[in-house]
Amino acid sequence: LAVPGKHTMCLFADAPHGTGKECVTVWVPALVMTLAASPSEMFPDQAVLDVSGSVVYNHGALGAALPVTVTMDGVSGSFETVTDASGRFFLNLPGPGRPGTYKIRAAVSDSHGLLAQSAISVIVRAKKISLTLNLDPAETLPLKSVRVEGIAIYEDSMPMVNREVAIEIEETRKRHFALTGLSGEFALQIESPSTPGDYNIHAEVSDTFSRAEALAKLTVLSEPIDLTERLMPP
Repeated sequence: LAVPGKHTMCLFADAPHGTGKECVTVWVPALVMTLAASPSEMFPDQAVLDVSGSVVYNHGALGAALPVTVTMDGVSGSFETVTDASGRFFLNLPGPGRPGTYKIRAAVSDSHGLLAQSAISVIVRAKKISLTLNLDPAETLPLKSVRVEGIAIYEDSMPMVNREVAIEIEETRKRHFALTGLSGEFALQIESPSTPGDYNIHAEVSDTFSRAEALAKLTVLSEPIDLTERLMPP
């Protein structure tokens, strides 16, 4: 019998008063493995991936003290462990450092040559960035100082620290740069354009895998005319 599982075998024999039958139950043993990973979806900066699983025989016995080999896409070599008395095993694997889908494979065997394998996938995705941008003041006169400030935060609420933020007045192509602080905040002073009008202040920040942009409006007003001096007699 090559198929694992429970099988019934019967023997038939002719007798003077009819046909005789004797049946027996036969088990063809096999190992059964389950495999899980936590988290199943993660970010590139998460350092540890928890892998666990269990091994049992198809007739219900626990697969205790059996060697388990685990491999993961993108990681050289393999990781070894042994099932405990309950047939369970646990491993900490290094988290993949780049976005993508990674296959984790596990294999277990016993002293009789029985083998079981299982595989699961883990998704690593780049973190989204939230970038805010504010101007103070948002309306001003030509060639005046304007404070540009904002904050860059990842979707998991972690700040972007020590990242360069590029700030550009789109209409003049004049660029400025600032670095984010420990809370993801940044601030700098720029000079308003010399020509009255509406201007777009564009900010951009990025890391190895993601980028974010923000836009704010700056209005440069015309210089007020002092009518009093013009109306006064010479």
